Amino acid sequence: MKERFRWLAAAIAAHKGRKVVGRTRLQKEVRLLQRLGYPTEYAYTLFFYGPYSEGLHADVKLLQALGLVTEEEKSSQQVFCFSRNGKNKALE
Repeated sequence: MKERFRWLAAAIAAHKGRKVVGRTRLQKEVRLLQRLGYPTEYAYTLFFYGPYSEGLHADVKLLQALGLVTEEEKSSQQVFCFSRNGKNKALE
């Protein structure tokens, strides 16, 4: 279970600037990675803007609570950032 959170944090950190702009983009990218064979257990349903996983949303909130990811609002979009001290916490 701990690996799932590390994987999700690493997926966010792998982006340019260690940021993912938009909740929808994050949902879609993780779904695409899942379809390519990455071992995630997220269940998706079709929603207004594409695939949506309540489990992924909950895991992002957990990463925020653990201090691995921060969420900012810029230009009316949510931006998920891998936190500065997230690398050290992920290695613990």
